[in-house]
Amino acid sequence: MKQEELPTKVDVQVTKLEYFAGEALRGLLANPNPNLKSEMVTEMAMVYAEGMMKEFEKRERDDENLRRIYGAPPKKDDR
Repeated sequence: MKQEELPTKVDVQVTKLEYFAGEALRGLLANPNPNLKSEMVTEMAMVYAEGMMKEFEKRERDDENLRRIYGAPPKKDDR
């Protein structure tokens, strides 16, 4: 029987939240804690991802406020 070839590339679009949750989950799983259940780990990943989203939204609002006040986008080094 000939083995099926598996795709080598996955073309999927994810939201920022999904991306951050995946990255948080990857980090959490890289250092496994036998005392944590899988439900707790996935919940923690979502909490971290939602925190990242809130921080990005805050920075976007701050940048928009600076644009309104000064008329030009702030330089990355000026933060």
